[in-house]
Formats: sequence, structure tokens, C-alpha cells
Amino acid sequence: MSRIRIEIPINLPKEKEKSLHKIAQIEKFFSNQSFAWEFFGIETNFVSSTKVSKYKGNNYKHELQENIELMKVFPDNNMLKEQHIEILKRIKNDWQYNISIIISGEICSEIDIKNNTIIYYEGPIKKDIKHRDIYKIKNFIKYDYLEDFYCDYLYDFLICVVMSFMITAPFINMACIPIELSFDNIIYIKKLFITYPRQNEAYFCYKDIFVTKLTFDKVFLWIKTNTDLLDLDKKSPVAFSALSYIFYRNDYESLLYSIIGLESIFSAKGKSISKILQKRIQFLFPFVTSDQIDKMYKLRSRYVHGNIQIVNCNRLNDFCNDGYECYEDRDIPILATALLIESIRKMIYNDATKICFDVYESYRYC
Repeated sequence: MSRIRIEIPINLPKEKEKSLHKIAQIEKFFSNQSFAWEFFGIETNFVSSTKVSKYKGNNYKHELQENIELMKVFPDNNMLKEQHIEILKRIKNDWQYNISIIISGEICSEIDIKNNTIIYYEGPIKKDIKHRDIYKIKNFIKYDYLEDFYCDYLYDFLICVVMSFMITAPFINMACIPIELSFDNIIYIKKLFITYPRQNEAYFCYKDIFVTKLTFDKVFLWIKTNTDLLDLDKKSPVAFSALSYIFYRNDYESLLYSIIGLESIFSAKGKSISKILQKRIQFLFPFVTSDQIDKMYKLRSRYVHGNIQIVNCNRLNDFCNDGYECYEDRDIPILATALLIESIRKMIYNDATKICFDVYESYRYC
């Protein structure tokens, strides 16, 4: 048996009160969650916990240094002395916090990081084994490279975990912090899964859209059951696959993938896509205006048909085109992402992989 441990750090606000509030939210959603995944046909059970730590901050470092330098020049200045005492009080209470979500479980394999190997059993399960077949068991003991096991099995499991966290609680920010994977308390790899906090950005810009209440175990089970992450013979819903791309893309690219996902949910073949998209989105999200959806789709069309210059990644804020202000453009991809995420959340809540529309005003989850 080898123990798998995954540590997922979460970004927290710098302000102490906001940070503590976020910690309470994360602990509420993700402490003591139980779920399972199959490796080599054998179910492995995992449990989640949270790890919180605090450390001294340095928010007042420069202010203190400036005060000390001034006191050298004006040693008898009472105002500077009082200011110095006040700064020291702030420093005393200046704590910063870290929180990580920990996933752990034991896999029925022997893992050796040093030699890059994994030994596992791939044969009949216990109840299917007859006494006379015991001698054959050794034929089912397999050896493989640990690197291959990670790429072929564990990576998809990690994707499922990360996507489950982001869909369950869009308010958490996992961007730009590597996730740590360990075997038997030895770190194997640190991998960056999220480049842009798209779901976090969408949640705080369009909170009114996010009304569905979900639990981690429900989301995890839906992804495990309905996508190709565990079973390659299954086809993932297009909307889910599109969502998986946007955490690595700039604003315009995230707009493109978000609309691909939205069209897979809301459009009907052979009809005016933009009009149908508008009516159906408004039916599920009545507070989203026609003008917002129209802007979203027009910007997508201009991008796809080459009417907007493609700029270097991460330089969108330096670019304006055709009378569009950059900050206005940026709201459109965020809205598209918010609509896609909440549409997927609605399907998960209703145990569905599609939203079936009979006419504009009638739909069911299927």
C-alpha cells in the first residue's frame, strides 16, 4: 500500500478579517469530504481536510522604516514617537494566513519515487478467486513506470478534483499556485493547474448569476460519471470540456471557449444561433439583458472572423479596437464565463448532461 497526498493551496485576501472569512467558507465546503476513484480496477477511497497556518506579515515594514529614519532627524518629536508606538501595535497584530485543502488516500500499489516504478495487481478481485487459482495470482502482478502511472491515471484524477473545487465554490482562487502531489510523504511533483482565476473573477463580477447550491461530493460524482476523465470510452459534455480550457487562456480566448460551451447547451441545429442563444439564455437568466448577450456574441464573431487584431498574450489591457474601450471589452468574456459555469452547475444540480429545449419557453434537464 502507498499513501497518496495532494495539497491544494488557496489564495487568500491580505486583509485579516476577509482572510478569516474566506478560511471559514473553505472549511465549511471542503472539510471531511469522502469520495472514491478507481486505479487498475480497484476503488481507492479519499478524504479531504484543511490545513491553516499563520505567519507574521510585513504590511507595516516600510512605514516603520520611514518612521525610524525621521526619528533620527527629529529625536524629540512627540508626534513621531506616538506614531512609532502605534506602528509597533499594528505590527504585533499583523498576521497573514495560509490555507490548503489536503486530499489523502491509500492506493493498493507499491510506489517507489526514487526508481520511478509502481507495482500493482491487475487481475480477478478477491471474491472471484478460487482456492486452486491462488498460484496464478503472481501472473497478475504488474510493474510500470511511475511517470506513466501519473500521466495515464493520476493526472485525470487531479483534473477531476480541481474542476470539482472550482465548480462547487467559484469564490475560491487557486490560480498561479502549484498543487503538490506526494507518495508516502515524499513530494513527487508540483504542478500548476490554473493560470487565470476565471471562475473567481466571474463569481465576483456577476454574483447574481450564481444561485445554484452544490456540494463537492455531488460535483465530483457528476464529473466522474459523465466525463472521460475516469472512463475514456465516455464522451465529456462539450460544455465541460470548453470550461476546462478557459483557466489557461487570455480574455478573448476564454470568450471563445465560453461561447463554444454555451452554444453546445443552448443552440439548436439549423436555426439562427445568436437569436436562439439570446432567448434561451434569458429564459434561464432573466436578469441578463439582450444587449449584454448581443455584445457577447458580436464580439465573438468579430474575433472569429478576424475583425479584431490578435494581440500578444497578457497584453490585452494595452489594446483598444474599433471604438471599444478595453475595460468594457473585458466584461464580456467574464459574463460569458459566468453563464457557462452556472449553466453547468444547474445541470449538475439536476443530475443532467444536457438542457433539452422543446420551444423557447419550455425546457427540461436530461
